[in-house]
Amino acid sequence: GPEAAGNSKKSQSGYVRSARKPTEEKVRRSAGATLSQPYKTDWSLAKDEHWVYPDKMFTSYTFLLQPQFEEYAGSIDEGKKKLMAEPTKYQGLKYQSNMADWPAESQKYHLLLRNGSGFEPKKVTSGQFTYVEAVYQRLPHHESEHVDMENKDPHTDSMMYQGKPLGDPRHPGRGHGCVDVPHLKVIGDIHPNDISQGTVGDCWLLSAISAMSEFDGAIKALFRKTDAIHEMPKEHLNRYVVTLYDLKTWEPVDIEIDERLCTTHDGSRLLGCEPSVDAELWACYLEKAIAIHCGGWDELDGGHCTHAWRILTGCKEQYTFMNNGGGFECLGTKNPNTDKWEPLENSPQKGFQGLWP
Repeated sequence: GPEAAGNSKKSQSGYVRSARKPTEEKVRRSAGATLSQPYKTDWSLAKDEHWVYPDKMFTSYTFLLQPQFEEYAGSIDEGKKKLMAEPTKYQGLKYQSNMADWPAESQKYHLLLRNGSGFEPKKVTSGQFTYVEAVYQRLPHHESEHVDMENKDPHTDSMMYQGKPLGDPRHPGRGHGCVDVPHLKVIGDIHPNDISQGTVGDCWLLSAISAMSEFDGAIKALFRKTDAIHEMPKEHLNRYVVTLYDLKTWEPVDIEIDERLCTTHDGSRLLGCEPSVDAELWACYLEKAIAIHCGGWDELDGGHCTHAWRILTGCKEQYTFMNNGGGFECLGTKNPNTDKWEPLENSPQKGFQGLWP
């Protein structure tokens, strides 16, 4: 009855208090979770031999910020030399496609400044304009379809989202337009600001990961079975092991994934979260591993931080504090009537969906 439930509620509250660790034994937050400044691309690390200059024809393009072009009258070959001489200043060169056959003195071109515009021409077989891009290829180029099957994980190629197959996955640092910068890394100065949500509705998960990243060693511990994580990514196709927890058994589970990042169904952008401004990949791979662990990207659409922390830490003792109008309640998944934990599944869409006082 209500009295029994009330007594269970009091005993559960007392248990939570008695189980608290002494202050000196608690996991420490990172000292201010400080950022390395400045948070921008450090082109001083670029090596000349890693620059490549692919070209493509286009008619239309997209951008995030207004592109800044410098217009020059002169030969297109002269423009290409300028681009190759200063690839850290200029992102690319644009010219009218048929102008390449004109006399040099009649030609002109536009150089695109690197201002983070996200300028992206839509490639076509025959277009009005041609774009030559300065791409920094930190790692050897790989096309996803040419990667040996034994080097791929068994999940990436078959994953879907909202009923649609995904586009071609991208290899970070290999000239796919995904973190093509010299200071690419998996783990660096881990910080809550490393999280940038993509197109999946998993803000609950990313918020939980962001909060967890404030604690020293918490994120690194999830990659503890990935050898030499601080030296990655390497030139070969990289594979990562992420250790999560199965909520049916509360046992640790190792999720092995390859370096490829899923894209939207049209392949225009990453499906999941973006790499950090500081070119760290850990959040992308952690999110991908959790999507696999939960049964697919659709399973991540909607959830609660407490569910994410169970998966990330293996700790059942996750509670939500809510104001019921007469004061705050401590709510969890332990049934006070049976004194047992409700059955959960890895997907936040399945298993017990309620909360007990």
